[in-house]
Amino acid sequence: MFYKLSVIAVSLFLGMHSYAQEISFQGINNMNKEVKLIQCMQPHEWEAAKNLRQKYFFDKISIVDPYTWTFDHAEHIHFVLYQNINIIGYAHVQRWPQARAALRIIVIDESFRNQGFGGKFLTLCEKWLKKEGYKSLHTESSPQARSFYEKHGYQEMPFNDPDGYQGDPQDIPMGKILLENKKNEIFLADDYFKKPIILEWEEIIGKTEMLDTKIKSISKILIPTYLKQEVEFISKNTKVFTSEDIANDFMIKALAPLLEQGKGKVNLKLLEEKTKNVLDEFFESINWSQYSTSQDVNIFVIAKDQKTKEQLGVIQFLMRPEFPENNVKAALFGIIPSAQNRGLEKILMSSIFRLRPDTQRIFLHTRSTNQQAILDYENWGFTQFKGNLPHWTDLEYLVDQSNILQKIAESFVVQN
Repeated sequence: MFYKLSVIAVSLFLGMHSYAQEISFQGINNMNKEVKLIQCMQPHEWEAAKNLRQKYFFDKISIVDPYTWTFDHAEHIHFVLYQNINIIGYAHVQRWPQARAALRIIVIDESFRNQGFGGKFLTLCEKWLKKEGYKSLHTESSPQARSFYEKHGYQEMPFNDPDGYQGDPQDIPMGKILLENKKNEIFLADDYFKKPIILEWEEIIGKTEMLDTKIKSISKILIPTYLKQEVEFISKNTKVFTSEDIANDFMIKALAPLLEQGKGKVNLKLLEEKTKNVLDEFFESINWSQYSTSQDVNIFVIAKDQKTKEQLGVIQFLMRPEFPENNVKAALFGIIPSAQNRGLEKILMSSIFRLRPDTQRIFLHTRSTNQQAILDYENWGFTQFKGNLPHWTDLEYLVDQSNILQKIAESFVVQN
């Protein structure tokens, strides 16, 4: 059984901190009221967390803290609250699926209570979780703490612990919505044959498990596209792959044993089978959220048949702070085999101008052997530019040089 919420702590005077990745809340009239939320990283912070937990919770029930294993578990986040160089609070948050999080502990030193620090600490925890893309924060409140949570926007809400832990029967399950689901517009477009297509989109912000869940959910659309591309790349590439190629390209590395027979002697059926297995494992085993940042913005657009609602294609647009302003990367992109040659690729690519009208540049890369795709991109207004990835062709679409995709986006009709 997990521990229930504790509402007491002690202030420990510790050394200075670099304050990397900090979130702060500064009092308007009193600089001494400035507090900083820090995720535990330094040895003295972990020691403070350990001492606070043991002395002010587990000592009270005469046991040694059985949950220190959470210090080394990716699902569990431990924060300390600094006022200047003093640690005056501690919080423990657990990541849950479906963009939910649980507040396991939040404590403020008794000598700092009734000064608003508890509310500030809670607000900073919420702010951190919002940046990470979490939509709700849940807790089990003691009856005495209920008014505190209600004051900060919490209400009774099912706790639904995915681990099945049972709290104190007297505790009250409460929660707060941090991010509202956007009511995204649905667009209608026609393919080359005037068949109506539905375009549905979803925006995912930050380093969140939602990104991993989303990409895995669309992998069945993506894999056929990449299977064709990679088989063509391996079978048609006339260059001899170097040891550097094998080391730096996961697909070449995975398929290297098949290439030992030499060019032109690769068994295409075996190559297709092996490539499919590699792609299946690639999409399933990678935790995509680990390759994102807290400030990433991902937009996924899915094309569906209006009548059958079958998913026909998908594109992922990525925006990052390090990209030039209003630059968007077309990252993952795929159309199911039965829906190709209907113009869906062009429709999906143009959708960014309906969703982000201020976009100035789209960039992407595809295998250099993917000549038909490269020709299609160029017909849409893309031009090649010199990138630094061997075996890949880099392309960009500049709005000051073409308006082909913008005009397609303008033709979309909002579905009522």
